[in-house]
Amino acid sequence: MVRNFVVSIFSKKEKIITSDDENHDKGRSSSQEEGIRSASEIVSDRLQRFHKEMNGTIPYDVSFCNVRKFREEDINILKLIGRGAFSKVNQAYHTNSDEIYAIKSLKQRLLSNQHHVPSEILADLALETAILATLCHENIITLRGIKDGDIIQSLEKNDFFIVLDLLTETLHDRLIKWKGRHQRCHYKTKLFNITRVPNEAEVIRRLEDIAIGIVNGMEYMHSKRIIYRDLKPMNIGFGKLHDQVKIFDLGLSREYCENKHQQIHSALFSVQPRLMTIGVGTPRYMAPEIAMHETSYGFPVDVYSFGILLWQLLTNRTPFNNISSPIQFVTIVSKKGRRPSLLYVKCRELKILIKACWSASPDNRPTFSSIKESLKSIINFQYSDEQLRSS
Repeated sequence: MVRNFVVSIFSKKEKIITSDDENHDKGRSSSQEEGIRSASEIVSDRLQRFHKEMNGTIPYDVSFCNVRKFREEDINILKLIGRGAFSKVNQAYHTNSDEIYAIKSLKQRLLSNQHHVPSEILADLALETAILATLCHENIITLRGIKDGDIIQSLEKNDFFIVLDLLTETLHDRLIKWKGRHQRCHYKTKLFNITRVPNEAEVIRRLEDIAIGIVNGMEYMHSKRIIYRDLKPMNIGFGKLHDQVKIFDLGLSREYCENKHQQIHSALFSVQPRLMTIGVGTPRYMAPEIAMHETSYGFPVDVYSFGILLWQLLTNRTPFNNISSPIQFVTIVSKKGRRPSLLYVKCRELKILIKACWSASPDNRPTFSSIKESLKSIINFQYSDEQLRSS
């Protein structure tokens, strides 16, 4: 019987929303976890001579021994469900397993003449695949498979694709629903276009059900030396199983190398030190050091994004809603240091945490491990305080 999944697409980049498969998740056993190596190790044992292209090279010839392979003839494309500047996502039926997946590949119009496809476009999809193949965490989207055969040959033929889970919806969806629900329930808020702040019980539920899941996924990602660089509500999905938080769309993620020599000669990211790309991400959630075109940023950029996201989660408001252009973001947010108002956050401890997360100085931002401990303490304290008041 065919499994039914819901797919939703947002913004200029495709957003794959997918559903968990309990059997697949259980199948990723601890023994398999041990077999998953770092992205650099996976690539290094199959790295060959660089493939020459018009203005660059593609250092990817990878064999993902722990990743399921899908034959193209076993994939029946059902419909287009999303597209970005360079890639597209199709809903597809896998005849051998009776399952429906999301298939991500490059747009055909870009591939009509492969000599005109910049190497970085092809490399980004290969990079995302390599990174996903190294990650195994309940709060990060699972790579279900890739096209069988040699990746470098698939890139040359322009028929490479990756297979991903489907999720039910995004945090972006839920924020819109919550805002609409509050306005429907409160006539004055709708009349005057006022956004109601969630009550204490709602805040605790959102911290437990969403914030902790995001923090767990990001803590794991950083432990694997991966910088996400695009943390925002549209990249947070929910699984069908237990409504579990899933971080997805790792197209901008990169392996973090503290040593510049290591960065340039990393097996996965060789040729150019592309890790520290300037201006990467979404302006609303972009750390000042990225917006200011610094090239030496690290893990704290994700912590800044989380601070903005957490404020949005707790207030039902869109951050920097009155700023409309990237130039304004750089001037007002990055240079002048403006942040969303903390008057809408009632809990003092949460105010302190958010303020630390979006600090202008990366060195002053906490780690996700520290954030997790703070959130757990806040949740436990709120529960204790609520019990005392009800007794």
